[in-house]
Amino acid sequence: MAQQEATNWYFGNYAGLSFASGSPVALLDGAMSTMEGVATISNSSGILLFYTDGQTIWNRQHQIMTNGTGLWGHSSSTQSGVIVKKPGSNNIFYVFTVDEVATGGIHGVCYSIVDMNLSGGLGAVTSKNIELVPNSNATEKITAVKHSNGTDIWVLTHGWNNNQFLAFKVTSSGINSTPIISNAGQIHSGINRHRAGYMKSSPNGSYIALTMYDYGDAELVEMVKFNPSNGTVSTDVKCFADYIPSAYGVEFSPDNTKLYASGAKDNGKIYQYNLSLPNGTSIVAGKTVIASNGNYAAMQVAIDGKIYVTRYNVQFLSCINSPNLNGIACNFTENNVSLGGRTATFGLPTFIQSFFVSVQAFSNSPVCQGNTIHLYCVAAGASSYYWTGPAGFTSTLQNPSIANAQPYNSGVYTVTAFSSGGNSATSQVSVVVNPNPNITLGPDTTICENSWIVLSPGSGFQSYLWNTGSTQSSIIVNSPGNYSVIVMDANGCSASDSKWVYTKPAPGPILIKHR
Repeated sequence: MAQQEATNWYFGNYAGLSFASGSPVALLDGAMSTMEGVATISNSSGILLFYTDGQTIWNRQHQIMTNGTGLWGHSSSTQSGVIVKKPGSNNIFYVFTVDEVATGGIHGVCYSIVDMNLSGGLGAVTSKNIELVPNSNATEKITAVKHSNGTDIWVLTHGWNNNQFLAFKVTSSGINSTPIISNAGQIHSGINRHRAGYMKSSPNGSYIALTMYDYGDAELVEMVKFNPSNGTVSTDVKCFADYIPSAYGVEFSPDNTKLYASGAKDNGKIYQYNLSLPNGTSIVAGKTVIASNGNYAAMQVAIDGKIYVTRYNVQFLSCINSPNLNGIACNFTENNVSLGGRTATFGLPTFIQSFFVSVQAFSNSPVCQGNTIHLYCVAAGASSYYWTGPAGFTSTLQNPSIANAQPYNSGVYTVTAFSSGGNSATSQVSVVVNPNPNITLGPDTTICENSWIVLSPGSGFQSYLWNTGSTQSSIIVNSPGNYSVIVMDANGCSASDSKWVYTKPAPGPILIKHR
């Protein structure tokens, strides 16, 4: 039930593969020769739309698309581009490009816009080379994955001379050119060649893996944590930094439990990291060599659930046939997919990684008590759905909701998606319902004229807003009226309370009569 947008691949020296039949078949009609990066996109039925090396875009007839030259990517950039369809649109596509910054390119990360309604349905570039990241902060790494709402897309890249991850949100309104910037993992710096190397998100968007390429025996492979609900990158107990020979390519298994990393020179190997182990230390210690013949470059999972591996100037792709399985059971086979006489180079197409999840559950978690939980299921080819969850929840809707959510609705929700042919796949999503703050200003009260009282809902909240306009945690009241406050806690949940303050005349002086 993987998505058909990744049915067709074009790469290398006029090479290509079609997965339309379920198994890869060589395509000999490609018009592109590229040293490294490439991106390809098909429609939801698996019909080719266009492909690019980051400099030129070719349409489905393998002709240069109208206005499709002069893009600021490069055929010798590790990941020269990725193609993202605008959410909610059937015809607008964003082509993100990355220049060859490791070998002298002067541009950074840019995007161009393709309208497939133009040129008789063959598409045309309508806007070109809009800069998102300047050359000074660019590396040759880019990946894309769905937002946790199941609709929007995150496009991520990595900075230079820092440990910045820059996440650009793509919505039905377009591209937010102000990225979510996170500092996590290792600093990428040194010689310019270190700006090369792949970056991939796991299909479910939970982790990001990337390399820092060089020729030596100990080059960086790292994995960091990604939050697809807000675009932030961090580290957790599973994250790690490791060093392998000539680190270049990375790829996750479709079930998100394995990470593979490759070395692109003669000393290169392919390593499998078992992400089911408890922490980063054990994951690194337990890595397995599954191939050791050298010159393993790009790796890309396909819609058949296998991972394909390119070796420079070879007329075949190698394959990890069962990438979800541990160790040598993953069944790596060398040079077993013929390219029909065409040759591979260093690159394979970069796609939105969410294409390769058979079924994926999302939610708008975390939510506050009293709000609505929205559950989403993305499952290409599914015809029916069955959800279960806490407090006896069940639903047969694809995207159900739970109104007036309470803390007891927190927990793991499971969806099983069924195809019309009887196949099924399952995914889970964790939902957190945070309780609202518990505050009180106390009962209504009366004070004497010309006196005062302090009102406070309590300390330690993230923000306060009184109907007097004050944003302090307490106010001093010396006049009658109704006073109210809204507080917000660190989870973004709010509560309010109000209190009447009345006044009464102050007692007069007491007269003491002297005899």
